[in-house]
Amino acid sequence: GSRATSEDEEDRAGLLPIEAGADTGSSCSVRATTIGLSSQPNDDDDDDDDSEDEDEDDRQAQMELARPEVATDEFLLSAVFNRLRVAALEESEAVKNGLLRDSRARKNRRETYINAASRAKWKTRAMRYLQKHRDRLRHLTPERRFGALYLQHLLELDVADRSLSEGARRFEDSYTDSFSDQFLLDATRARYVIRDEVFHFAEVAASTSSEDFMHRMKAAVQEVVPEELLPYVTLSMSQSGVAAMERGCLCAIVVSGGAQDVAYNLRPDEETEGAVLVTMQVHRHGFGQYLPDANKLVSNGGTAGLGDLDSDEESGPINCSRGHSRIFQEATLRWSGAAGTLEVLDFNEVIDIRRKGRAIPLEFVSEPLTRKIVLQSQQRPSVVEEDSASTVSFTCWE
Repeated sequence: GSRATSEDEEDRAGLLPIEAGADTGSSCSVRATTIGLSSQPNDDDDDDDDSEDEDEDDRQAQMELARPEVATDEFLLSAVFNRLRVAALEESEAVKNGLLRDSRARKNRRETYINAASRAKWKTRAMRYLQKHRDRLRHLTPERRFGALYLQHLLELDVADRSLSEGARRFEDSYTDSFSDQFLLDATRARYVIRDEVFHFAEVAASTSSEDFMHRMKAAVQEVVPEELLPYVTLSMSQSGVAAMERGCLCAIVVSGGAQDVAYNLRPDEETEGAVLVTMQVHRHGFGQYLPDANKLVSNGGTAGLGDLDSDEESGPINCSRGHSRIFQEATLRWSGAAGTLEVLDFNEVIDIRRKGRAIPLEFVSEPLTRKIVLQSQQRPSVVEEDSASTVSFTCWE
C-alpha cells in the first residue's frame, strides 16, 4: 500500500473523502474521483475531434435516465420483484429445456421468487428499507432508487444465507478465517482504498510477492472492520458485490474492447460507532463498439431511429466513439451490527455512449424500469398475469 501524505498526493491517488449518503441530486453525476477512477472521457479519440463544442446542457441531459411521472414505493417494489420473478421463471425454463445445468443453490434461489409467500416476505423487508431511508432516497431519480432497492435486497439475501443449513442455501459462497474466498481471489485484480491507504497490486514494486501484498491488505482490512462484519464486508468488496450492483443497473448493451476498472473504498463510518462504509465502482471506457440487448430495449434492438448506421450494423455490433463513451456504476453501503445489518446509502449509474459527436439517446442503450416480458417456449401459453402497479405483463408457460 502507499500512504498519501499531502492534499496534492491525495488528489492524485484518488483519495478524496466520501461523505456517507451525500446527496448528489437527481442527475447521474459521476463522483469517480473518490477512489481513483477517472470520470472524464479520454482525449485521444480519433473520430470525435470535432465534437468538443457540444452544449453542456446536452452532455448533462443525456446522463439522466428517463423516468415515469410517478414512482411510488409500491411501484419500485413491483418493478424489482416482478423482474426477479421473471428471471427465476426464465431460468426454470432454461433448466427444463436442458440449456442450463441446475444446482441445489440455484433452485433454492428461484424458489425465493416463484413462491408467493417467500416473495411477499422479502417484499415486506424491502419496504422497511424504503421507509427507513425515505428522506435520503427521495432526492434520487427513480432509476437510482430502483438500483439501490435491488442491491439492498440481493445483499440482504446473501446475509440471510449464512444462517441457513447447507441444503437450504441460495448461494455457494465460501470463507476462510472470516474472509470471503472470492475477495481473496480478487484482491490482486482490483484497486482498493482502505481508510487512507491504496492497495493496487498492479502498481506495487516487482519485488513484492502476492503473498506479502495479501498479508498487508488483510491486516489493513482487519484494522477497520469488526471481526463479526468481516464475512459481509469482504463479500461486498469482491466480484459478488459488483455482480449484485450490476443486476440493479439498467444498462442494456454489451461493450466490445476497451478497459474495465474496478475499485473499492473501505473506511469507518464516522456517524455510526462500529459501522463501516464500502463504496464499489466499475468504469468501462475505451471501447469502440457495443451490442444492444434487444430483449431489454423498448426500441427496435437499439438501432431503429439512429438513422446513421451502416447497413451491416443493423444486426451486429454498433460503432461508437472510443474516447468519449463510458459506462460508470457506483454504490455505497453501510455495514453495522453483529448480524450484518446492511443499508445501501447511494446508487449511481452513468450510460454515456457517443457516436459521431452525438450522445445516443438512453432509450437505445438502457432498459426501462418496466417492460413487457414474454417467456419463450415451444409449449403453448397457459396463463397471462398483469401487474397494474408496475405495468409489466408476464406470459407464463407450462
